Parts: sequence; C-alpha cells; structure tokens
Amino acid sequence: MGSAGFEIRSEDVPRCPHCGWQLVPWVRDDMFLLGTVWRESLERYERFMRERGAGRVLLLELGVGEMTPGIITLPFWSMTAKLPDAHLLSVNISGDSAPLQLGNKVEAIRADLGALLSAARADD
Repeated sequence: MGSAGFEIRSEDVPRCPHCGWQLVPWVRDDMFLLGTVWRESLERYERFMRERGAGRVLLLELGVGEMTPGIITLPFWSMTAKLPDAHLLSVNISGDSAPLQLGNKVEAIRADLGALLSAARADD
C-alpha cells in the first residue's frame, strides 16, 4: 500500500487475533453488508414488507447515529413516505430532523435514549 511517498508494510497492518483477517480503519469496507447475517436480516425485512407493508406500521428509530444514514435513517424515511399507513418515531441525542415531505407521518424527539428508557423504567 502506498500513496504520495507514504507506505505501510503489510506486516504492520493489524490483524484479527481469531481469524487473521486484516483490520480496516473504517467500519465500512468492500466486505460490509455481504455476510450471512446481513442476508438473513434482509430476507426477514423483505418478508415483513410483503406481509405487513399495506397495514399500519410504526417504524422506531432509536439511538441511530449519523455515521451511516444509508443503513437505517434514509431507508426508514423512504418506507415512511411510500407505505400508505406508516409512521416514524425517531429518538436520537444528536438531532431531531426529518424531511418536511413526511409531514405528520414522523415525530422526531431529541433525547438521550438511555436516560429516556431509565425514566420510563422508574415510572413503573
């Protein structure tokens, strides 16, 4: 590996102590979303959409960060817009925005999810 005079020796790249796979400095790489767990989850999601997509659906976006919006946030916005009786509730510490086009189909709450759940438990 090298770029503009900077080079890292292969033996200096950290490896997983269990499988020996090279570690990468970012969560997403060429293998991201290609594993068995991802495919099984995708199949469950597609089955859910076939079976329940026409009915009332509440999408809960709880504590989702802003690092990878294409994985949860954007698909949830898209589903909320497309499904006739879908609504989205988002709870996130860092933001409370949603597209204006979703209108009254979305409620965004800016809060610390851990504190919110602790308070809900304390009320029981």
